[in-house]
Amino acid sequence: RDTVIFEATKNHRTYCAVVNPTMEPSKGASTGGGDGDNEQQQRRSGDRKRVRSPWIDHVVTQALHFIQAQQQQQRALAPGQPSRKQARRSSVIEFLPDEVVAKVFFSGFMDSIEIIRTLSVVSKRLNKIAHSTVNMLDLRGCTSLTPIDTSSLVSRYSNLTELHFDYCKQFGDDHLVALSSLNDTLHGLHLRGTSVTDRGFAALFGRRVLGENISNLKVLDLGVVTKDDCQQLRITDATVDLLPENCPHLRVLILDWCKGVTTASMTSIAKLVHLSSLSLMLTSVGDVGELTKIPRLASLDLSAAPLTEEGLLGLLKGDACRLPYLRELKLRFQRCLTEAVVDKVAAHVPRLKFLDIRNSSLSASDKIESVRSLKFRGVTVQIDLVTPSAPTMVRRRPG
Repeated sequence: RDTVIFEATKNHRTYCAVVNPTMEPSKGASTGGGDGDNEQQQRRSGDRKRVRSPWIDHVVTQALHFIQAQQQQQRALAPGQPSRKQARRSSVIEFLPDEVVAKVFFSGFMDSIEIIRTLSVVSKRLNKIAHSTVNMLDLRGCTSLTPIDTSSLVSRYSNLTELHFDYCKQFGDDHLVALSSLNDTLHGLHLRGTSVTDRGFAALFGRRVLGENISNLKVLDLGVVTKDDCQQLRITDATVDLLPENCPHLRVLILDWCKGVTTASMTSIAKLVHLSSLSLMLTSVGDVGELTKIPRLASLDLSAAPLTEEGLLGLLKGDACRLPYLRELKLRFQRCLTEAVVDKVAAHVPRLKFLDIRNSSLSASDKIESVRSLKFRGVTVQIDLVTPSAPTMVRRRPG
C-alpha cells in the first residue's frame, strides 16, 4: 500500500520503477538504484556493470510529483465532504442545463402522485425544475388524492395546461373547488368517471377568480362510466347552461352517459361557436336541430341517444348545407335511422369522411344500398350485416 509500481517501455526495453510516495522527488528511485545499489549489483553479477538510464529518473520524478499532487487534493477535502469519486458522480447532473434535465426526467408531464410527494425530498433542484416545466398532470385512476393535495398541486405547478383526473372515483365537488390556484393557461380538464356534480361546477363558476382562471378552457370531458343512475344524473342541463359564459373558447365537449343532459341544453351548446367536437352518446337528447348554429363542428357522436327521425333530420333541413365542416358522424344504436336519413347525410354533408351506423335499425340490404354512394365519395362507413337484438353499449375502460 506504500509503494507504486510504474512500467515504461523505450527502445524495446521495459523499465520498472518502484516508487515510495514518501520519497522526495530530488532523491529519485528506480530499479537501477544509487551508488550502493551499483556496488551490490556488481558483486552479484561479477564484473558486469549496470548503468542507470537518465530516462528512468525522469519517470520516477514525474510519478512522485503526481502522487504528491493527489495527496494534496485529498487533504484539501474536509472530513464531512464526499470523496473525489463521489463528487465527480454527483456533478454530472449539475453541469446540465435545466432544459435538458426537464426533458430527460419529466418530458412535460407527471403521472404519479407518489413521485410528486417525494420529489422535494429527493432533489430540490429537480423539484424546482418540475414546478416550472411540467405542463400536464396525468393522475388517472389515483385512489389517494385529497382536496388538499389537489390545491397544493395546482399552486406549485404554475404552467399547467392539462389536468387528467379520469376514473378517480373519490374526486368530487370539494376537489373541483380546490382548483382555486389555477392559472389561465389551463386548456384541458378531464373528469371522466369522477364524482363531480352540478353543485361543484356552480361553486366553481360562482367565484369570479375561479371563473376567470378557466376561461381559456378548450377541452372538457364529463363522461360517466357506470350504470349507477345517480352517477348518470350527476351532470345535468344546469352545468351545460353555465358553459357558454364561463368557457366561451371550448372546442371539445364530452357528455357521454350524462342522462341529465336533455334537448333543453342544446340552445346553450349552440352558443359555443368554437366547438369542433361534441359527444352526446347515451344522453337524453331527442332533437339536435340547434347544433346547426355551430359553424365549425367537425365531429358529432349521437350514438344511442333517444333521437326521433324529425329530430335527426333537423340537422339536414333545407337544401343548403347545414354542416359544412362535419367530417365524422356516429349514429350507432339509432332506431330512428332510415334510408332517407342516410341519403340526406350523403347530400348535405359534403366533407364527411367517417360514418358509423352499426347496430342501427336499417336492414342489411338498406345499409348496402345507402352506403354505396358514400363509399364512392371516399367516405369510410362502418356497418354490420346482422340486426342487433338489444341496444347495449360497450363502455370505455381506464387505461
